Amino acid sequence: MANVGQFIVIKGGDPWRSCPTACARSAGTISVWREKVCCSSRLAYVYLPVVAAAMRFRNRQTSDRICSASATPRQRRQRGSYTLSPNDLDRLNLKGLFLAGADHQLGILSETYQNTDLSTDDVKEAFIELCQAAEDQAPNLCSHWESGVDTLVRIAATVSREHWVRSPCERWAPVETENVKLQRYLLYNEAAPDPVVSLRALLRHLFCKYENSACRDECFFWSDADGLGFQDYDGSIIMLSNAHGLRLAMQFARFYAAVGSGRSTFDAAKECLTPCLTKKMIRHLTDTTSSQGGVQTEKLKTEKLSQSDETRLKSPLAALRCSQVAALGNGMQHALARAAIVSTRLGTKIASAEEEKFAASVLTWACQAAGSGEFKSDDSIGKSIEWLLDEHSKDESFSVNVNGNPRSPQKVFAAAKRAAQTLELQKLQAMGEIFNPNFFGIQSFELRNVEVAFDANCTVPYSQVYTPNSWHGDQYTFSEEEELLLQNANAKRRATVRINEIRSFEYMQYVGEKLQNCLQARRRGGSSLYKYLSRARTGASSFWVMTVTAEGNNEEDDEEQELPVEHLLLIEVYNELRVVHQAEGPHPRRWPRTDAWAWLKAWAQREGLRPDGPEGVTVGPGGWDWHDLKDKALVSSHAAVAWA
Repeated sequence: MANVGQFIVIKGGDPWRSCPTACARSAGTISVWREKVCCSSRLAYVYLPVVAAAMRFRNRQTSDRICSASATPRQRRQRGSYTLSPNDLDRLNLKGLFLAGADHQLGILSETYQNTDLSTDDVKEAFIELCQAAEDQAPNLCSHWESGVDTLVRIAATVSREHWVRSPCERWAPVETENVKLQRYLLYNEAAPDPVVSLRALLRHLFCKYENSACRDECFFWSDADGLGFQDYDGSIIMLSNAHGLRLAMQFARFYAAVGSGRSTFDAAKECLTPCLTKKMIRHLTDTTSSQGGVQTEKLKTEKLSQSDETRLKSPLAALRCSQVAALGNGMQHALARAAIVSTRLGTKIASAEEEKFAASVLTWACQAAGSGEFKSDDSIGKSIEWLLDEHSKDESFSVNVNGNPRSPQKVFAAAKRAAQTLELQKLQAMGEIFNPNFFGIQSFELRNVEVAFDANCTVPYSQVYTPNSWHGDQYTFSEEEELLLQNANAKRRATVRINEIRSFEYMQYVGEKLQNCLQARRRGGSSLYKYLSRARTGASSFWVMTVTAEGNNEEDDEEQELPVEHLLLIEVYNELRVVHQAEGPHPRRWPRTDAWAWLKAWAQREGLRPDGPEGVTVGPGGWDWHDLKDKALVSSHAAVAWA
């Protein structure tokens, strides 16, 4: 074994497949960790125990040195709970890559046990029992991650073993998955047994009391492919669902189990999903004759690590939204459902009962307005629906009806077009991998009705070819273009200044692209992006973005104009220390503008944040006061509003 930088390269054959038992037995004692970033295959090759290789090299008495280490508490928080002990691993005859993925997924799923009778130990034992049963009856399940080990993890975490209708030790596998069939496949390269067939047989065996009590099962197979990626040394890759997608899938998994056990479908849907469903909607949802979800095999992008529309359209939540629209009955139901799933927050989560109730009224309004000229495209439908949902989130008294009549589609779409940029940013905050909010009480910041100079042509960022290196504590460099912009009355307009926490990986990349900084997959091979992603996942850092959004007026000629949004700063805060570690403006200049600097300081003072030693563009030799003479007036004029 050779250790090359951050990579561990193993010389030899295929130790995982050659020595799976040794892999399991030695996993608790010998662990070789590696970490890598590769934008072409999503993100991470993280802390993977190369234990079988260690055993193999030990048996050969090679002179290569095996580097062993235990996961630190921070690594455990960052990668998962690591619920499988050495004794547990000794009972599992799985490929080491799958062991690492299952261990991580079990750690995430432990967060979904609230309000259930599940426990970590119960789920762990259930997973081991399922793997042993699969190895005996359908070994093809143990040789796949998607529609294989990943699904077994979800089955184990659905309900307690006490509520299983039948034991997995009883016969459940179809005939075509018998060992003799698998042997013929391995020896003669015949068609491999389909793992989905075996899994559906297992699902019916465990959860369905009667033959016809099954419902849609996409939740057990669908993956958002938006979490960590684990890679074996031989190039084998598995993609995990992120915590948000996994929690969403488990809601529908528990609905499947409740229906299969013989409970009323209506009662189960209201308890497990949302109480805002009608019987007609639930009939559409449980109709197994419609298209079923399947294994997700989307191509991964290299320029931006983004979740595709096709992934969201195949999710169990998409099936729920399609059922809601289908129950309303409309000739444009497919276009409406697609727009709601792809372009609005309805495609990201099941909200609270009150929000779902309003969402149902919005879908009803959209079906009634579907014949209008404004609703000719998915884009127009999606923007209108999202604008209505956003207005209600800000004002609970907001309704789709005005004086007893439905809102005009023309006026709704016009308002949605004006707020298009803001709505797009909010949608990005709810897409893909979702970060937990910081646990240290740091709040957002907002200033309304402020005179702000908009730099539509990016003259200030490109006014300086040389980019200051904050690690060397460079002093502020004067920019004539910045001075002219801030004094230009034509560039100024009333706006709202916001500093909001970045809550999703999608938005983190979007901000990186807007500011042209290192939070992009194509920069430095994605290493910086992954570094900051790791900090956001653990909660060690929170990332904030300062934006200015133009405020509209009531003039009719301004009705169709889209309100611009500009990104001024990306801010990193060390949460526990309450330290502003970095604050950078658009590259290549990177220095915060004078006005942005003043708003940053006002927010930091309100939240009790302080600058960070010699690091960060926000510091330099002068600390907070590197431009104090110029921003003193701005601070005094806005401080009262900022602290309100």
